[in-house]
Amino acid sequence: MAIDYSTVKQYPATKRFQLSGVANRVTRITLPRGASRIQIGSANEIKVSHEGTDGSAIGTDYMFIPANNVLSIRLGRGNNRLDDIYVASTTVSAYVHILFEEL
Repeated sequence: MAIDYSTVKQYPATKRFQLSGVANRVTRITLPRGASRIQIGSANEIKVSHEGTDGSAIGTDYMFIPANNVLSIRLGRGNNRLDDIYVASTTVSAYVHILFEEL
């Protein structure tokens, strides 16, 4: 259930999407090239990772975001920039809100 936001061209841009119907399964989010920072959060606890495979169980290297909180991530530049992030929830079918910014 990968989600592709690579075509987003105007900033700031907000998106809302629903995660997998299975707890702790990652959804791959393709990031727009123009975004240099993202903010991500949910009404549920979610987990964010820089690595994974869409639809698989989340690995051991992740950052958790408590329910009703937002994590701000500055993206790298050039070869250090992530093209994708991986998001999972500890609950079933959680909604995630993401804000793309160009700084």
